[in-house]
Amino acid sequence: MTYPTSIVSNRVAEIFAVASSTGIIKGSEYRQLIVALNQPLDDRDRKAVERLLRFVRKGRIELVDDMQYNTIPLRSATANAA
Repeated sequence: MTYPTSIVSNRVAEIFAVASSTGIIKGSEYRQLIVALNQPLDDRDRKAVERLLRFVRKGRIELVDDMQYNTIPLRSATANAA
Protein backbone atom coordinates (compact mmCIF):
# COMPACT_ATOMS: atom_id res chain seq x y z
CA MET A 1 0.00 0.00 0.00
CA THR A 2 1.34 3.40 -0.89
CA TYR A 3 0.46 6.66 0.83
CA PRO A 4 0.22 10.12 -0.74
CA THR A 5 3.70 11.60 -1.02
CA SER A 6 2.77 14.74 0.91
CA ILE A 7 1.64 12.74 3.95
CA VAL A 8 4.84 10.68 4.00
CA SER A 9 6.96 13.78 3.44
CA ASN A 10 5.26 15.67 6.26
CA ARG A 11 5.65 12.74 8.65
CA VAL A 12 9.34 12.34 7.79
CA ALA A 13 9.90 16.05 8.45
CA GLU A 14 8.04 15.85 11.76
CA ILE A 15 9.99 12.80 12.96
CA PHE A 16 13.27 14.41 11.86
CA ALA A 17 12.52 17.64 13.74
CA VAL A 18 11.52 15.92 16.98
CA ALA A 19 14.38 13.40 16.91
CA SER A 20 16.91 16.13 16.15
CA SER A 21 15.79 18.29 19.04
CA THR A 22 15.30 15.53 21.64
CA GLY A 23 17.91 12.96 20.60
CA ILE A 24 15.22 10.28 20.96
CA ILE A 25 13.16 8.36 18.45
CA LYS A 26 10.28 6.10 19.46
CA GLY A 27 9.99 2.58 18.12
CA SER A 28 6.78 3.40 16.24
CA GLU A 29 8.48 6.34 14.53
CA TYR A 30 11.44 4.15 13.61
CA ARG A 31 9.08 1.64 12.00
CA GLN A 32 7.39 4.47 10.10
CA LEU A 33 10.76 5.50 8.70
CA ILE A 34 11.42 1.95 7.51
CA VAL A 35 8.01 1.90 5.80
CA ALA A 36 8.72 5.33 4.27
CA LEU A 37 11.76 3.90 2.49
CA ASN A 38 9.38 1.67 0.53
CA GLN A 39 7.29 4.65 -0.57
CA PRO A 40 8.03 7.04 -3.41
CA LEU A 41 10.13 9.80 -1.78
CA ASP A 42 11.93 12.79 -3.18
CA ASP A 43 15.70 12.95 -2.66
CA ARG A 44 15.46 15.31 0.31
CA ASP A 45 13.10 13.04 2.25
CA ARG A 46 15.05 9.88 1.39
CA LYS A 47 18.26 11.50 2.64
CA ALA A 48 16.51 12.61 5.85
CA VAL A 49 15.28 9.05 6.51
CA GLU A 50 18.69 7.56 5.77
CA ARG A 51 20.36 10.13 8.02
CA LEU A 52 18.03 9.36 10.93
CA LEU A 53 18.54 5.61 10.54
CA ARG A 54 22.31 6.15 10.45
CA PHE A 55 22.18 8.30 13.60
CA VAL A 56 20.28 5.53 15.40
CA ARG A 57 22.86 2.94 14.30
CA LYS A 58 25.73 5.14 15.48
CA GLY A 59 24.02 5.94 18.79
CA ARG A 60 23.62 9.66 18.19
CA ILE A 61 19.85 9.26 18.47
CA GLU A 62 18.50 6.86 21.07
CA LEU A 63 15.83 4.37 20.01
CA VAL A 64 13.34 3.92 22.85
CA ASP A 65 10.28 1.77 23.37
CA ASP A 66 7.03 3.71 23.02
CA MET A 67 5.93 2.78 26.53
CA GLN A 68 9.29 3.83 28.00
CA TYR A 69 9.11 7.17 26.20
CA ASN A 70 5.63 7.90 27.53
CA THR A 71 6.64 7.27 31.15
CA ILE A 72 9.77 9.46 31.21
CA PRO A 73 7.96 12.82 31.59
CA LEU A 74 5.63 11.37 34.23
CA ARG A 75 8.50 10.14 36.39
CA SER A 76 10.41 13.41 36.19
CA ALA A 77 7.30 15.43 37.02
CA THR A 78 6.54 13.19 39.99
CA ALA A 79 10.12 13.33 41.24
CA ASN A 80 10.17 17.14 41.03
CA ALA A 81 6.88 17.44 42.93
CA ALA A 82 8.12 15.38 45.89
